[in-house]
Amino acid sequence: MLDHNRAYYEVASKLGVHVHDIHDIIVWGNHGESMVADLTQATFTKDGKTQKVVDVLDHDYVFDTFFKKIGHRAWDILEHRGFTSAASPTKAAIQHMKAWLFGTAPGEVLSMGIPVPEGNPYGIKPGVVFSFPCNVDKEGHIHVVEGFKVNDWLREKLAFTENDLFHEKEIALEHLAQ
Repeated sequence: MLDHNRAYYEVASKLGVHVHDIHDIIVWGNHGESMVADLTQATFTKDGKTQKVVDVLDHDYVFDTFFKKIGHRAWDILEHRGFTSAASPTKAAIQHMKAWLFGTAPGEVLSMGIPVPEGNPYGIKPGVVFSFPCNVDKEGHIHVVEGFKVNDWLREKLAFTENDLFHEKEIALEHLAQ
């Protein structure tokens, strides 16, 4: 949720709209530099007109600058302030728990880190926690939202963040075994 929120606020600022006017930005995979902040699915509404974000923003921004900026955000804050922000992660944790407890609004998609389910629609291997586009029903059941297109750019980025997570898991298990 933290990177999800950062992505929404970054795009809202770039487009001059409120975050509630943007839909379907997805943060896939890991947290940090290997996560994938994806605008290929995103839309926004401005002056009563709904448009695809990729049709309005510069190609290099969408496919390079944006996801690097979101992935480096924590380091940028630390470098600028000398310490990390506590408010943003706290807000993200509360939003995550609120979705679990009360569900998401109809049509709302959140980027949620969940244990990878068997047979997920995006081909990610089970065994790690991975951020997917999700919604939550009123009973608190989390559902991976299906139907988002995975182009070649996204497929490559998903494979990278998936491999990164499995590498981190391997390192963690080695430390636990000591």
